[in-house]
Amino acid sequence: MQSKEGAGMGEERPSASGYSEVGYRSFFMHSQLGLFRTQLSDGLVLDGNEAFARMCGVADRAALLAAPFYLTERYEHLSVRERFVTLLQRYGKVEGFEGRFRRLDASLVWVRISARLNPEMGWIEGVAEDVTERRLFEEHLDRQTLFHRLVADVSYDFIGSHAENIDEKIDSMLERTGRLMGVDRAYVFLADLERGTITNTHEWCAPGISAEKEAVQDLPLTELPWWWGQLSKEQVVQVRSLDDVPADGVRERELFVRQHIQSLLSVPLSMRGRVSGILGFDAVKTQMDWKGSDVYLLSVLSNSLADTLLKIEVERALRRARDQAQEASRTKSEFLANMSHEIRTPLTAILGFSELLEATPLSATQRRYLNNVHTSGHALLGVVNDILDFSKIEAGRLELEEQAFDLRAVVEETLAMLSLQAQQKGLLLEADLPVQLPALVLGDALRLKQVLLNLLSNALKFTHEGSVRLRVATGEPGGGQVGLHFRVEDTGIGIREEERVRLFRAFSQADTSTTRKYGGTGLGLIISNRIVERMGGHIDFVSRPGEGTVFYFSVVLKVPDESVPEVHKRPAQHLQKKHFGRPFIVVAEDQDLNVELLRLMLRGPIPEVRVKVVGNGRDLLSLLEKEQPALALVDVQMPVMGGMEAVRLWRTAEVGSGHHLPMVALSAGTLEEEQAACLQAGMDDFLAKPVDRKRLQEVLDRFIPGFEEVDEAMSFHQGKPVHLDLNDLLERLGGNQEGMEKVLHSASFQMQTFIQRLRELVREDKEEDLRVLAHAVKGLAWNVGMQELGDLAQRLELAAGGPAEGLTALLTQVEAEWLEIRYILDAWE
Repeated sequence: MQSKEGAGMGEERPSASGYSEVGYRSFFMHSQLGLFRTQLSDGLVLDGNEAFARMCGVADRAALLAAPFYLTERYEHLSVRERFVTLLQRYGKVEGFEGRFRRLDASLVWVRISARLNPEMGWIEGVAEDVTERRLFEEHLDRQTLFHRLVADVSYDFIGSHAENIDEKIDSMLERTGRLMGVDRAYVFLADLERGTITNTHEWCAPGISAEKEAVQDLPLTELPWWWGQLSKEQVVQVRSLDDVPADGVRERELFVRQHIQSLLSVPLSMRGRVSGILGFDAVKTQMDWKGSDVYLLSVLSNSLADTLLKIEVERALRRARDQAQEASRTKSEFLANMSHEIRTPLTAILGFSELLEATPLSATQRRYLNNVHTSGHALLGVVNDILDFSKIEAGRLELEEQAFDLRAVVEETLAMLSLQAQQKGLLLEADLPVQLPALVLGDALRLKQVLLNLLSNALKFTHEGSVRLRVATGEPGGGQVGLHFRVEDTGIGIREEERVRLFRAFSQADTSTTRKYGGTGLGLIISNRIVERMGGHIDFVSRPGEGTVFYFSVVLKVPDESVPEVHKRPAQHLQKKHFGRPFIVVAEDQDLNVELLRLMLRGPIPEVRVKVVGNGRDLLSLLEKEQPALALVDVQMPVMGGMEAVRLWRTAEVGSGHHLPMVALSAGTLEEEQAACLQAGMDDFLAKPVDRKRLQEVLDRFIPGFEEVDEAMSFHQGKPVHLDLNDLLERLGGNQEGMEKVLHSASFQMQTFIQRLRELVREDKEEDLRVLAHAVKGLAWNVGMQELGDLAQRLELAAGGPAEGLTALLTQVEAEWLEIRYILDAWE
């Protein structure tokens, strides 16, 4: 073809690649890619091969060139053409430009174009490739991804739904699904099978589409014989056009026409083994060719919706039953309250006049009778008070005050009230309070005292010998609040496990013989439990018949702004004598031997110390969220999470809480830079390994005042070895030779494993693992008096990653030193 613009692409031209005219023309004509030339100004096709002609929807090249064919008219959107020309004019060429074109038969095709501009001739030459199948496949994948995401999101929404928000969740599902599938209307119908009707309960409509919800309310199912007949058999109904509706669906056709429906897809909602509704889509503007993925999506959503509706139905039924039960309980409680008040009025007069009568001259017999009246009257008053409290709780009228009070004073007052009862039975009654306790807390002191009185008096009642102890511990959750954990322990008759349910039931005790022998209404414990529940806790117990019982509960109380938790600086001896707790220290250390050393060293100055151990920083944070120690000793290098990272995170969590937990670093690294890094991370002090007993005492004196150092440890009269300093180790353990033997035995076993592993790491050239293990060997060695071995391990730690020859030489020295220590240990044992 020869155009007015110049020679056709198939005509003879100079060829830098050396193609002959025949060879080039053959390539041009038979290429599977579309080759073309068009005018820049108007997109007139100047030339094109057979593949390009087919791409344009023209029979062949001759037909393409026979009449003017303008690509400008073929773009789906003219803005795409403008962007393509702009890129050509700016860069002179375009590669991989994709756009959608309308072929001669009006069908759409995706084309990938690479072209260059010939500005002198005013034309564009290029290559066009039909990528429709690829684009459709990508769109299919994108659609499937969106489908799966939608199903996941909707299912998650339904799981978290409840009666108050289920309508909102269903409306959201219909809108998202309708928009994704490109339909015009989405809806849910629910059937009343007993009445034989169906109702449109939820509907979403695209903009400009009429709502039909009001038109389908209580519609008889007989009006939809074909449609409901299919769905009731759990079959999906697909209507691509109204021609698909069979002759027996004439009523449905009329309904579809009235609602302007061109295509329809409906799936059944099945609950309790029968179809109870419909989930469906309508297409109004165009006909839809429903795909298998559409049917699958709707079926999955239908199953999820059916499960949710069933859950909501059960929830509503339970709520109705609960409301009825609460109403009955309120009526009963109001009756009890009224009756109790009626009884209390004359009873108050009886007790008052009996007290007045007691002050008059009486014979011995009369005084004995009066005492019986007085005792019985007070017993009856206790019963009435229990009933009043119980009725208030049942009627929801029990109000808790929130005032600042001294918890320590409340405990001491409670014990004072029960001390005479304990003395009369020859029982030891004592309290164990934590050393660190908020000076004031906010809450209802009277109700808390009522709970403690009930639990302690019960414990005294059912204990014939031994002791009753109240333990209080602090912990969690911070942020202006404090968690209080209460335990009432006794050595009494105990409770069988099968009596657990009866024990927390109103007007009940463990068994009827208990009531006859010990008296009481059986309301005290349930009232106490309800009070604790109002405080956010729950009373429970563990027991062994004949051995005793432990009742326990936890509550969270606010701490007044003006009352920051403080350490009560009482003498250690006084605390121990009064049984008011013992210091609680957390040790974060991953080496068992180092842990054992610290335990022994801590028990020297504080024999009653309570130590909890964690092996990494993450476990330390988890423990601190639940408990409130007086001090934390934190190793710098631990697996999972190191000590400095854990301390930084905890200091961040403490901000604004009013609390500051003393935290002291433990490290075998003694460089000033490491100490500074620990303090910068939030540590309060630094203990170098091996831990010096005097330095540890200084730390304890600073952060846990009130405990004095024990006597100096006895000397270990044995020559100080060059490689193993047993005297120093024994001194740091407070003279505990048995403890030292245990430590050395464990150290020997652990060090042997470490030394063997060092050889493997050097051979395998695992730099980081070698550095970590050498650090552990250093810390362990220095901790147990193996100074020279620790020094060698430190050199190995610093040399990790260096030349293999140097590492091997250092390792040989480490192994030789360990052999020397083994000889010393064998001789010492």
